[in-house]
Amino acid sequence: MICPTCGNSVRANSLYCRSCGARLR
Repeated sequence: MICPTCGNSVRANSLYCRSCGARLR
């Protein structure tokens, strides 16, 4: 899964992005 905010790849089951902290769902 890719964070819509920073474009980094994050786990599909994670609530927040590790790098920018944005909510994924």
